[in-house]
Amino acid sequence: MRFPALHDEDRLRSYLLGLLNEDQADEIERRLLAEGELFELAEAVEGDLLTAALAGELPSPQRGHLLRRLTASPGGRSRLALARGLAVLGRDARSLDGVSLRLLERPAVRAAALAASLALAVGVFQLVTTTAVPGTENGANTIAQALPQVDPAPLLLQLALTGVRSGGSGIPHLEIPAGAPREVRLQLPLDPGETSTSFEVTARDAATREVVAAYPQVTARNTGGRRSIVLSLSSGQLHSGGLYEIEVRGLGPAGDELLGKPTFKVIAAPS
Repeated sequence: MRFPALHDEDRLRSYLLGLLNEDQADEIERRLLAEGELFELAEAVEGDLLTAALAGELPSPQRGHLLRRLTASPGGRSRLALARGLAVLGRDARSLDGVSLRLLERPAVRAAALAASLALAVGVFQLVTTTAVPGTENGANTIAQALPQVDPAPLLLQLALTGVRSGGSGIPHLEIPAGAPREVRLQLPLDPGETSTSFEVTARDAATREVVAAYPQVTARNTGGRRSIVLSLSSGQLHSGGLYEIEVRGLGPAGDELLGKPTFKVIAAPS
């Protein structure tokens, strides 16, 4: 089990504020998929940053990036509405860090504490979304109306080239929320000894063999100090319950070589 290093908090803060370059952000996203302790630390750092944003302590560009990330998911919008609502009601926003923000989504909390947190979230959210914000014209603007409309963040999934194939157990799952199509970003780390300079990738429906997306020539990217194939497609190309196969071939002077056919299954995200 890998625990977050001392510098991870600063790195997560920079990631959430949009201060990292693409390779550094890819490394953080890869680790968030694999390390539960780092994910929990990210939730805590997000809580601190949200408190600072609502108190006007963040520069405008960083505040805007943080709010765009939060409003890209239903859970993030709930946390933001709750925090803003408590601020409107005159509550101490700093109390959110240790109580409400983490309890809304952390998987390893006690049932009683979770129930109490959810009850608080629902009650405050209902109150602030039906109560006018003081000082607004005609009292008409509510917390919900103040949320910015932004493009949602991509859905991330990492696949091992030598991973489970169709028909095996332990197939990775990709959860797709209901609503408008989202970008899906697949990351396939390459073996350190892989010599191919480019790759041909085909995504297929494993049941019908229908080609969902084809990438004739893909160049590997450096993510977290390791070469990886990174693919982007739309969730609208996939259907809930579908099993998909990603065929990867390495291209070189001697021709192409099959490197792997990992699969993943699409499931509907809980509402």
